[in-house]
Amino acid sequence: MNPKILDTLETFSKDINNIFNKNLKSLYVYGSAIYDDLHVGYSDLDFFAVVSNQINEDDFYSLKDYRHRIKKSSSPYFSMLEGEFISFINLKNTFKGNTICWGGSGEKLDDKYQLSGFSLKGLIDNGFLVFGEDIRKQFSYPNDEIFLSQIDNLIKTIRKYAVEPSEDIHSIDWLFLICQSIYWIETKNITCKTKATQ
Repeated sequence: MNPKILDTLETFSKDINNIFNKNLKSLYVYGSAIYDDLHVGYSDLDFFAVVSNQINEDDFYSLKDYRHRIKKSSSPYFSMLEGEFISFINLKNTFKGNTICWGGSGEKLDDKYQLSGFSLKGLIDNGFLVFGEDIRKQFSYPNDEIFLSQIDNLIKTIRKYAVEPSEDIHSIDWLFLICQSIYWIETKNITCKTKATQ
């Protein structure tokens, strides 16, 4: 992994651990950073954080303030961080319980959140443990039915929203996601967008 990305993640894990009063249990990175396919200005730096304590509204606002601060950092990787914060006890409850999500549209406190089939498989199979203990054996592995349902929803979404091309660089994601779906159908594995498209 790119040393600058790793430095960002190590700083991030220390800061998160402090915000949660030393209760950060595990922090993983997965997705394009693992495949050396992370592109500044386009990609997300995907993480998955598990904490020992229950997550509450105070945690949400602390993390929201922290995210707004790090987005002003000189390192571009801090602004690319997107992912979830979940309590360890909720892993055995199908990810139900207070969860904090950092997405492209902002931050959200929800009573449940579940990684999608492709993302969860990527985390379990190839995720990189940045901090803490490896607890991936606690995760429920997604089955083929979940992947097929996700692909079906993708097709419906594309038919609804990707009728015409756009000059927005992210519009190419439709093509990349189709290629990743075909790659899984052919190989039962997942890989980065670039390799799947090639």
